[in-house]
Amino acid sequence: VLTFFPVAYLMLIGLLQRIDPSVEEAARDLGASRWDVFKTITFPLMIPGIANAFLVIFIQTIADFSNPMVIGGNFTTVAVQVYLQGIGNYDMGSATALSIILVLISLSIFVTQKYYISKKSYVTVTGKVSREREKIKEKSITLPIFIIMSLLTIFVLMMYITIPIGSLVKLWGINYSPSLDHYKYVFDLGMKPIIDTTILSLISTPITGVLAMIIAFLIIRGKFIGKGFIEFSTMMAIAIPGTIVGLGYVITYNTKPFILTGTATILIIAFIMRNMPIGIRSGMAALQQIDPSIEEAAMVLGANSKKVFTSITLPMVKPAFFSGLVYAFVRSMTLVSTVIFLVSANYNLLTVAIMNQIDVGKIGVASAYCTILIIVVFFVIGIMKMILKQMGIDEITE
Repeated sequence: VLTFFPVAYLMLIGLLQRIDPSVEEAARDLGASRWDVFKTITFPLMIPGIANAFLVIFIQTIADFSNPMVIGGNFTTVAVQVYLQGIGNYDMGSATALSIILVLISLSIFVTQKYYISKKSYVTVTGKVSREREKIKEKSITLPIFIIMSLLTIFVLMMYITIPIGSLVKLWGINYSPSLDHYKYVFDLGMKPIIDTTILSLISTPITGVLAMIIAFLIIRGKFIGKGFIEFSTMMAIAIPGTIVGLGYVITYNTKPFILTGTATILIIAFIMRNMPIGIRSGMAALQQIDPSIEEAAMVLGANSKKVFTSITLPMVKPAFFSGLVYAFVRSMTLVSTVIFLVSANYNLLTVAIMNQIDVGKIGVASAYCTILIIVVFFVIGIMKMILKQMGIDEITE
């Protein structure tokens, strides 16, 4: 839950911003309570986003590798078992069979979600002028939500505080004497993973965001043969466990004509392909709320498809686009399962370095790496937030 609920938040916040407030205010003017407005208008209009978020999080949860690998203990998951069978026991047959089970589960959820969403219309952005949304101020609503969110925030902050503390003591759980030895080790011997991960993530993030919006536009607005296959195949990029995807990259790009193993290119490709489906689903949910007549009007006036996409569609889905950028960067910085097979002496990654330190029992060094990772992510997101404020999108990363 703590790992993946921010993904749902980033996918839904942009959609809430795009709902025309006049629809909700009309219901209020006719006597509907706040609960009635939420139940009959806001929530139904959010169904595409909620369904997309559920699909993405469900797929990522069953395919998650790093969390259960580190803290699972005797409780194992299918994704971990795939890794243990394929790498530990060298039994690729069993690993492949387990992977097929994950794919079938993901496929069933995907088909169910697509069938349900396709039966209804969720258009709210029609191009008409609308007033600014009136914020909810009733204490009976805001106070309970504030308390719940405060408790959640405190719990998350406690984890973030514990990690730096663990990096500043000699040995967590035994010797709590203050020490900077772990950071000395990192800065003397281990800066390469930090630099490599940050640079490769910054390179892959804009590519991921642009490709995701283009594919989402083609899926929602385009009419061509194979559209359903493209939508399905993009989602399968995260439905398959990262361990299997990583092995597939190694096998595919280790022979001619595409020998990319050990290069930065294969890591960037892994980042893009692993993170792009989230941006695609977010963009699709946003486009489902936009009336196609706005784009059709531009085409009638002589604009080509490229002009319509860059001048009409993309500005209207800016929140979804930039939330996808934020997610792509964060996930690139924290990706483990796919890239654990792709690192090399030329390019090492921070998350793999953390896993290696945990494996050898150096929790303090791993905590130091995690602290640096948190600082880098917050710093870059802060810069993104400043840029977004200049563009009038000041709520997407709050």
